[in-house]
Amino acid sequence: MQAQYSDFVDPTLLEEWIRSPANAPGREVSSPWPDRIDIVSLDEISPDVHSISGEVVEITSYELAHGSCT
Repeated sequence: MQAQYSDFVDPTLLEEWIRSPANAPGREVSSPWPDRIDIVSLDEISPDVHSISGEVVEITSYELAHGSCT
């Protein structure tokens, strides 16, 4: 989990996910699974602090093989 998320989330949140993996994004079943995170907003709180909101976009094995089904 650290290898996948440490560059993207606060260390406190990462430790919470490590303690309780069911609360972390990721596969719980074979399909769908997270494909990417789309950034919805990015706000500068101060020069060194930013607030980022995003949405997890999921994909299925069918979409992976054949493209979007929409």
